[in-house]
Amino acid sequence: MKALERRAWRSVAGPDPGDLHGGFIGSTVTYLHPRYYVEIGIVLVAVTVFRHRWRLTIAIVIFLAAAPLAAEVLKNVLEYPRLRPFTTPGQAPISPASWPSGHATAAAALGLALTVAVPRALRWCAAAIGALLVAGVSADVVLSGAHFPSDALGGYLLAGICFCLIMAASTSAPLS
Repeated sequence: MKALERRAWRSVAGPDPGDLHGGFIGSTVTYLHPRYYVEIGIVLVAVTVFRHRWRLTIAIVIFLAAAPLAAEVLKNVLEYPRLRPFTTPGQAPISPASWPSGHATAAAALGLALTVAVPRALRWCAAAIGALLVAGVSADVVLSGAHFPSDALGGYLLAGICFCLIMAASTSAPLS
């Protein structure tokens, strides 16, 4: 039975429980590499430029830079040792600097930016795509053992707070 469980785990998460780049689930985080994050961000900015939404363009640029930066700063400021209650042999410990999850923050930031970048008629579709991205990345970082679920939730909350603050500032700033 244990061998069957190990085979099932490897098919979903990869050969190593701490490996972020193996198996079906591991492909989501691999696709959210910083290079791809920047490339998707450039596409979103291009969409807003094409739509002549200048304030939104600036807000998305600031937001896509600020959310991951805030996550990295918080990780270093709030670093503390964390114990995993249930571990499997050979499983890597969770890093002390793991809250909030940078991958979850990036996924939520892309989902939110996508939702406001597209025309109003397509926002429901963009929100669904963003939700799928966030769900995939969250499952990936939690199942791989790199983060606790609270780390992923912290990433969503951080991205949401940054989004609300930047969008509020961009809509209330006077045109000059």
